[in-house]
Amino acid sequence: MKNLLLLPLLLIISCLFQACDLHGPRTKRKYILENGTGREVKIDFYENGNLKGSDFLAGKGIISEGLSDDLGMGKSLSPTFYGFSDSIIVIFDSKKAQIYYIKNGLQSKPQISSNILSNDSYVIESDKLYRYIFTEEDYENAEKL
Repeated sequence: MKNLLLLPLLLIISCLFQACDLHGPRTKRKYILENGTGREVKIDFYENGNLKGSDFLAGKGIISEGLSDDLGMGKSLSPTFYGFSDSIIVIFDSKKAQIYYIKNGLQSKPQISSNILSNDSYVIESDKLYRYIFTEEDYENAEKL
């Protein structure tokens, strides 16, 4: 009887030592946020209403890049790339803003079809390289501050 009680504990310990992933295989990816406009773009990353950090670029080029692990969860963007952010505010030329957040799924304000928090909105250059490009359309769809 004692052996039966120890079996689940031994399986858990074995799983931890073998880096068992309960969600499926993990994929390490490089995520790039790129300014495809000639405008100034500032990105603020928030967690539970607290500013966690910002990235900024005036003109075209890479705003931010980082490595992330999808944690074996598939199509959801790994929160580790954004430091576990649950909302992101993108500000264009200090005049217009687009808000992306997680509340009962992925949301944005104003409501648009692409969302920086979703892998589906990225240009997938390879299984390990995802790129999000801010465009003039993003600027036009943003709300005035």
